[in-house]
Amino acid sequence: MRLISKSLLGLASVGLVAGGLLAASSQADAKTIVVRIGSGHPPTVVYAGLMKTFYQTELKKAIEAKTSHKVK
Repeated sequence: MRLISKSLLGLASVGLVAGGLLAASSQADAKTIVVRIGSGHPPTVVYAGLMKTFYQTELKKAIEAKTSHKVK
C-alpha cells in the first residue's frame, strides 16, 4: 500500500510540474521570467548545493545571453 501511495504522490507531482510549465509557456511575451529549481534535498548534498551555486547562475547567464528575456 505504501508503494501505491508513493507512486500516486509522484504522479501528482509530475502533473503539477507539467501544469506549471504549460501555464508559464502561455505567457510567451513576458520579458522577465522566474526559473524555479528544486531538489527536495538540503544544499549539503553535493548535487543540491551545486544547483544553487553553479547551475542557477549558469542557466541565468545562458538564458539572458541567448534570448531577450531577463531572469528574476
